[in-house]
Amino acid sequence: MKKNIIFIAILIVSTLSIYGNEYNQEQIDFRSDLITQLRSLGYSPELDEDGDIYYITNEKRYYVEVSDKNTNPFYIVVSRYLVYGTTFDTRANLEANLNSLNAYKGVKALFYKDSYRVGAEVFIKRASMLNQTLLNKYYEQIQNVIDAIVKLPVSDTATSYNNSGSRQFTIDNVFPIYGYRLGDSLSKATNNGEKVTKESTYKYFFLKNEGTNYGFYDFNKTNDINYISMYKFPENLEGKLDISFGSSYNEWVAHLRNIYIIKEDKIEQKEFNGRTVLKAKISVEVGDVNIRFLFDCGNKNGEGYSVNSKNTLERINFSK
Repeated sequence: MKKNIIFIAILIVSTLSIYGNEYNQEQIDFRSDLITQLRSLGYSPELDEDGDIYYITNEKRYYVEVSDKNTNPFYIVVSRYLVYGTTFDTRANLEANLNSLNAYKGVKALFYKDSYRVGAEVFIKRASMLNQTLLNKYYEQIQNVIDAIVKLPVSDTATSYNNSGSRQFTIDNVFPIYGYRLGDSLSKATNNGEKVTKESTYKYFFLKNEGTNYGFYDFNKTNDINYISMYKFPENLEGKLDISFGSSYNEWVAHLRNIYIIKEDKIEQKEFNGRTVLKAKISVEVGDVNIRFLFDCGNKNGEGYSVNSKNTLERINFSK
């Protein structure tokens, strides 16, 4: 396996794929073998519009990109793509922290106009060489780099490249929620007069003035807030964003696609309490924060089963 030192390349391009994907027959056959190999490992790989393989595991989307420049051995990259944020992970700040990122080995961080890729590169002769042991090592190395990125200091000279406007649903626009952020100590809530309740395996509190509309949880047992449920927008967001809490599933998908890379949008029909309901979910990832939107689109408002129905969003969950 070829080992590489991470380097940062600033590439201003319009596509997420690093290859032209003009494959010869041998490369096409190899890509098919990779899909078969991934399926044998229990994954559900698919091809995107660029011809790259992708699959989801542990709620993270991975890509396996095959170079159209090499055969026998073949050159592949196992990677994840992330969208730029608004603080530590702007393109300018990543460039400003080049030296600290260079200290990590095993994968490369590659930067594009609107997103960045963290990927592990390898030459292999057979698809069977991409086994679970190797993938697990790549998952670990990729996550190590992502963890390093989200802990970067914000440079004074770094200018945000984020395209999201002030009226979009971004982390910076949403937080703090009535003074609280993910990572805040539970002692802050206690000092503010909130009642922190201890269950058998976790602690939580609801805002005394807002009831169960906002739940703050310590599921990781670290005595800080690592999970937040929002059942309606806080007052400071009402009418201030280009999306409302009561917007339909399809409207939320369209809005979020302009800001983040959606890692999952799922719709399924379920039996619940003797009735058939349509459940939908959207998941995005922003640095080390996961955001999940949960919808019940079944027969609310007498509109039948529709992803265009208003007021079907049940809650938004934020977690670390």
